[in-house]
Amino acid sequence: MLMLAWLLGTLALAGPTWSKLPQPLYQQQDALVLVLDLSPSMLAEDQKPSRLVHARHRVIDMLKARREGLTGLVVYGGDAHVLVPLSSDQQTLLALVPTLSPAIMPLRGSRAEDAVALATQLLQDG
Repeated sequence: MLMLAWLLGTLALAGPTWSKLPQPLYQQQDALVLVLDLSPSMLAEDQKPSRLVHARHRVIDMLKARREGLTGLVVYGGDAHVLVPLSSDQQTLLALVPTLSPAIMPLRGSRAEDAVALATQLLQDG
């Protein structure tokens, strides 16, 4: 009886559990910032149906191929804007890409240097 009581006391102190505890896994935190031109020149139809449609498809393909890490999106026209900050949420970014057009940009033009500077700042801050 004493041995049985000792065994039950030891098991109670060991704290058996019925649920499995989550184990921390290694996740890659590599950052990628995509820069997309939304100037009016993207509506040119030298590639059918337009440059913009091809660019959207390429961004979507890149996002679907990317399994881990942080991804952001900077769009530019006359000025640059962070559309999506660095995030691991690929689904939100995939949902936004088909809606992108030059009509959402407040200024006309093509200031790629502003977009690259903004993307670099985003990477440094992330």
